[in-house]
Amino acid sequence: MNVKDDGGPAFPFDEKMADGTHYHDHPGMTLRDHFAGQALMGLVAFDRPTNGDNQPHHFASWSYALADAMLAARKKES
Repeated sequence: MNVKDDGGPAFPFDEKMADGTHYHDHPGMTLRDHFAGQALMGLVAFDRPTNGDNQPHHFASWSYALADAMLAARKKES
């Protein structure tokens, strides 16, 4: 089984009680989802001709393909 690298949590935070003790963890969205959302905004903002490729599922696929490429590039840099 091939597990997709999600980059880990993008915006995690630890919720604490008033006295500073742990209350609840919030993992936030994954870095992959964050990258895909950013890519989606750029794709949707780009003025594309109507040629059949501008269906919502295409934008979603392209967004995640770009997110996966960003995660792969990030690994190469470290």
